Amino acid sequence: MMNTLIEYLEEAPSGFGLGKMLRDPINNITDCRILFLNRKIRHFLSEHNIDPEAEFLSNMFRNDFSDILIWINKEIQSVLKEKTSEREIHSPVFKGWYKIRLEYHEQDYISLWFDDISSENILIETSQRIVKNQSLSVQTITENALKITGARYCLLNLFSEDGKSFTTVDIAGISKDLPVIKDILGFDPINKTWGTRRKFVETPYDSVVHHIDTFDSFIGVDIPAEKLKRIKALFNIGGLSLCRIESDDRLLGIMTFAFDKGHSIQNEYTLINFAQIIGLYLNRKKLQEENQKKELEIIKNRKRLEREKERLESVIKGINAGIWEWEIETGKTIFNERWAQMLGYSLTELEPTNYKTWSSLVFEEDLPKANKALQDHLEKHTEFYDMEIRMKHKTGRIIWVQDMGRVEKWSDDGSPLVMYGTHQDITERKANEMALRNAKKEKEEFFASISHDLKTPMHSIIGFAHLLRESLKNPEDIDCVNSILDSSDNMMKLINNILDFSKAEAGRLTIVNQKVDLRRLIEKNCKNTVQRLKGKQLEINCLIEEELPEFIVTDPLRVNQILMNLLDNAVKFTEKGVIALKVSSEVKDFTRTGIRFLVKDTGIGMTQEELKGIRSYFSQANNEIERKYGGSGLGLFITSKILELMDSRLEISSRKGEGSEFSFMLPLAESQDFPSTTIV
Repeated sequence: MMNTLIEYLEEAPSGFGLGKMLRDPINNITDCRILFLNRKIRHFLSEHNIDPEAEFLSNMFRNDFSDILIWINKEIQSVLKEKTSEREIHSPVFKGWYKIRLEYHEQDYISLWFDDISSENILIETSQRIVKNQSLSVQTITENALKITGARYCLLNLFSEDGKSFTTVDIAGISKDLPVIKDILGFDPINKTWGTRRKFVETPYDSVVHHIDTFDSFIGVDIPAEKLKRIKALFNIGGLSLCRIESDDRLLGIMTFAFDKGHSIQNEYTLINFAQIIGLYLNRKKLQEENQKKELEIIKNRKRLEREKERLESVIKGINAGIWEWEIETGKTIFNERWAQMLGYSLTELEPTNYKTWSSLVFEEDLPKANKALQDHLEKHTEFYDMEIRMKHKTGRIIWVQDMGRVEKWSDDGSPLVMYGTHQDITERKANEMALRNAKKEKEEFFASISHDLKTPMHSIIGFAHLLRESLKNPEDIDCVNSILDSSDNMMKLINNILDFSKAEAGRLTIVNQKVDLRRLIEKNCKNTVQRLKGKQLEINCLIEEELPEFIVTDPLRVNQILMNLLDNAVKFTEKGVIALKVSSEVKDFTRTGIRFLVKDTGIGMTQEELKGIRSYFSQANNEIERKYGGSGLGLFITSKILELMDSRLEISSRKGEGSEFSFMLPLAESQDFPSTTIV
């Protein structure tokens, strides 16, 4: 039994010693005979060059012993009275913390229990620093952890969010060996990202702290045998202690301590606590980084909003607009100073403002229309509220305002909450529009008057010319009268075109729909065109589809005007060749939907550039054509305007020197019940 106890004490994890007090004749303690020191204490004494074979405590003092034995010597006296004494001592001589317990036994026997708690205290101190100082770097933590007795390296691996890789963020204590390690591995292991093939990742340990005695099992997976052999020789360490770093049941990383031979972690619980502190630190650091990102984003957004606000204020100032905001449920409104100034007030004169502030200033006749437009927008019938309304100025005059706005905030149930908008003073614009309308009206009246004044004598000239021609026998005299009639006819066309132009400008061209004999209308235009071919090597072909309806409902005068303009142009710009008028059905899904008219000539044609402005009024393809062929340049403009009123459009294609094609389609209505007159 005694042998078993001695064997246990010999291999105990704590240092143990047993001694017996020596007394003089008057019973004073003079020394202590050392009876037993276990392996732990003997190793400690040898490391610090103290003779572990010294028989008496006094012999140890003669070895210039340290502050620990001085404390033991002093405590012996108190132990005799108190029977036990225990204390944690920091020894500057041994550069560490030690826990020592003395116990007094019968017959002057005294026992000593001795533990090196330097590693534990270092971890506690580092943990306290982490808690107190949130700005500690990872490198500072690993460097402090490296102060653990016997620790040669401290390595920290952190896992990615998805756990599929990890990065070696720091290796404390490796700086002097790093160049050699880089040379062996071919890369820098610090900040290296690895896959999850490592053993400690593939097989997570049940315990927080795991010890590995063989270096191979830790690094051998990823490193070839030859390189592994060189690294093992370089490190020459005793063992590894791996500590899981967790937070909220999630593995964040692994902290690994590499110890010299004969050393290891003494107190796993302290290391576990340390790992928990690091886990909290890493979690807190992550939150800090996220918060910093959010703060930077907030600052960035705030600056962006400030820039947007400055731009908006510049725009508002530039357009001289009033700004309003309306809380729909409460009726509360917010106006800017320009809103009030527009009406001759200062903002303080109108405050406190609400919906009634605005409604009381709107001209009475316009308020119902404005409220209706507002209600339509609040009920989501319109995307915007946009009204031109009259408002009452402080001086009593009326101003015009463009009132625009939109609901920007809605409740969960779809009710409007807040609406924003602008007021723009458009009084000057409305005055200009009124002046323009009056000017157009005056111009129209002028053209109508002058056309009437011109038509009256022209009708007389034409009438007398016809009478004169009938009384003449000499062919030369008849040709002279025919020239008068041709010129008079051209003059009447010009007068009619000018009158139609003024009506088109004023938007008062009329379409009078009636039942029309289509074939007769076409043949009449062809015959009239034949009469205008004198002196030219031209022929005209009228191609009329047999299946065309006999009658259609349209405006015969306008259709006749269109065909006459197109055929006249064809005759004017074609010296020889063929002019064709083709009329056919427009069919869709086996149903006739309209009548297609095509006028084609073999005249001078136009370039694509000349075609661009051909529909404009007073426009010819180019100045040379205008000088050679004459004309007012109103024909195609009026033709295009008439076709627009008839739900059609003029299509033109041309090639320079080859001729031109002009076509349009008159749609057939589903019903023949057309109003007798349509004014657009």
